[in-house]
Amino acid sequence: LTIAALVEATKQPQLLKPITNCLKHMAVASQLLDDVQDWQVDLEDRHRTYFLSCLAPPGDGTQPVWPSIDDLQACIDETWLDTDHLRRAIQHLDQAILDLREIYAPTWSDHTQPKRRKAEHNFSVALARHMASKLRQSMSETAGAARQRPSPTPRRPTQRKTPGRLADHPLGRAMQAALEFLLAAQRPDGSWVDFELPNIGSSDAWVTAHVGYRLAGLPPAWKTTPVDEALHRAKAFMVTKWRHGWGYSDLAPVDADSTAHGILFFNAVSEAYPGSTLEALLAFQQPDGGFSTYIPWRGEPVPDSWYMSHLDVTPVVLCALAPLWRKGSLEDVFESALPRMEADRLADGSLPAFWWDLQWYTASAWAHLYRVLESAAPPIILAHRAQEQQGEDLSCLDAALRLEFSRLTENNEVARRMAEHLLQAQLGEGNWPIRPVMRFPREGIERPWEVGDAGELYADVRGVYSTATILSGLARWGFVPGFERAEGLGESVA
Repeated sequence: LTIAALVEATKQPQLLKPITNCLKHMAVASQLLDDVQDWQVDLEDRHRTYFLSCLAPPGDGTQPVWPSIDDLQACIDETWLDTDHLRRAIQHLDQAILDLREIYAPTWSDHTQPKRRKAEHNFSVALARHMASKLRQSMSETAGAARQRPSPTPRRPTQRKTPGRLADHPLGRAMQAALEFLLAAQRPDGSWVDFELPNIGSSDAWVTAHVGYRLAGLPPAWKTTPVDEALHRAKAFMVTKWRHGWGYSDLAPVDADSTAHGILFFNAVSEAYPGSTLEALLAFQQPDGGFSTYIPWRGEPVPDSWYMSHLDVTPVVLCALAPLWRKGSLEDVFESALPRMEADRLADGSLPAFWWDLQWYTASAWAHLYRVLESAAPPIILAHRAQEQQGEDLSCLDAALRLEFSRLTENNEVARRMAEHLLQAQLGEGNWPIRPVMRFPREGIERPWEVGDAGELYADVRGVYSTATILSGLARWGFVPGFERAEGLGESVA
């Protein structure tokens, strides 16, 4: 009734249905969670709940039947009914979040996420308990039994299959190995996980969006069924993690960079993202035209410098918004944001990064933006290209970004050198060596590239983030003589 009165008073009757549906799913989820957690108390109080009724249906109605706690616990151990109810609760919470996908209500979305995390935690605990019990039972049944094991038949080495004639070229073999590494790294829930930060752990949503976007942009020759299936799983995972945008993980607030990567991924797989995501992303634009990573009212407080516009976030956000700009929308947003490239340039012409100890991240992002906008690269980009003549010792991730920048600015000699370097540096599993390059700027640090100890640096410890970036860079360049375009390795992908 209160909500109905509010939407009527604000003359927004269209909000009543989605809000009502959201609250209904929240109520069901809350009741399911409560019933599973407190079933013993409910049994002792003779309070019959849905969960208890599923465990032990009431009798014929003439006389209540109340089994013992031990009997019901045995039933739970046998049927795993608690995990079934917890899974239903998670599904209702997911639907409650999605019910608001076209309504910009980020604080309500942020309110529901902790409930979902708690439900997911309880589900994991219950599932682990059941699996441990089954394992103990199995070990007990087989203890002391002598078993003769036949000598294993030697396995034949797996033959990697690369598209077309690329199997005979180092680039094709390197790309196939990297692709297999990434497909193997995807988790059953569809996510890719990497990095490890204090207090918030590994990233799932942001890394999944980045890897998915990179894989979705591979040339057609590499769009195999396993890749399509991996992207489909990743898309489903991103839907479950949406909360009017995306964040580094469930333990971090929604941020502009993760949300922009999510939009880029959904655009790349030709899938519509929730409409209110756009409004959420635009809220990160600052008065100077640039985009900040965080805004004060989305989650826990962070250092003030994280609320400023960031030179390595702005071009990524604009890339995500570019399809709307090409359709004639968001002119004011782009008009105020595009000058940030000139404003953020250093005296030597370079474009530093706030979050990365990388020389080429920001320049590559801006160069890619102008390719997406189908506009000529401005003189500042070409001026930055002079930096390419330097012989700095780059990490493999930075070399891939330098490769991308060189390709986009048509410096083919540097691009060739970077590609050859990456091919030589690839590891046996298909990934590449990693370095700590993601910066965690401390409080009060606004220009970390000018400070020797601006904050801790972290590596993508699983090599997933860098491998996806390097694979994408090699695939979009493709220097195989004579049949690049025939095999889909040319410049057909922006």
